[in-house]
Amino acid sequence: MKEISIDKVIFILKNNTIKYTMEIDNLNYVSRDKTKCLDFENAFVIITKEKETFIRIIPTNASCDYNEIWEQIKTNENICLSVNTDNENEEMVRGVFGKHFDSVRATVDYACMKKSGHEVNGNIRILAEEDKDSFISMENTPQQYRPPLNVLFSVFVTEGNGEIIAYYDGERILGYLSYNSLYDDVYDVDYIYVSPSHQGKGIGKQLANAYASIIKDRGGIAYWSNAKNIASEKTAKSAGFVLIRKALIFK
Repeated sequence: MKEISIDKVIFILKNNTIKYTMEIDNLNYVSRDKTKCLDFENAFVIITKEKETFIRIIPTNASCDYNEIWEQIKTNENICLSVNTDNENEEMVRGVFGKHFDSVRATVDYACMKKSGHEVNGNIRILAEEDKDSFISMENTPQQYRPPLNVLFSVFVTEGNGEIIAYYDGERILGYLSYNSLYDDVYDVDYIYVSPSHQGKGIGKQLANAYASIIKDRGGIAYWSNAKNIASEKTAKSAGFVLIRKALIFK
């Protein structure tokens, strides 16, 4: 084990940008004076000490020794631990770390790997300023932790901190997908929503297809991080997104 710089970890992980998209994004924004990176040869361990000690274990080889890593990090207090895993070693990861924490949950990330094949429905377009009235008046059920539509439009469209694509039926918007740039040419889904009265009609899949097509046409990577529920995962998969990363969060 040896300490390694954040920039060096980012440089190494960028050799496989798609696989390590979320790790690279996280490292771009961590507090550098509160973070240290450890190289265990077959894994990177990122330790950020703020209100709690957030530790990320990023295996880079199937030979990663989780028991050795735990022995080195267990003296930290108030740990929230994230461990990248896959179907082959998930049970082992749960066995090594689960007994030391009260809860565990999984987070999954998808990416579009298709070179082509996505068609953009003619009813879908990227919103511009003149679409504001249609967007903020769409049928919408307020969602927890989501800002009102007028605020969302202001952030993504007016201020240009991302983009929103919407499915139009005449003058009405029936659904939308918002996304933004993470870094370089990597983009990520912010949120996808279809009006309750039009769910189950394939609008979500068409929005996902359009998102993938737009980003591919730009030469970018279309990512879909933290699919929060079964419906979101189903939509991502139906549009050709494949599971790229699974992490277990222990608290």
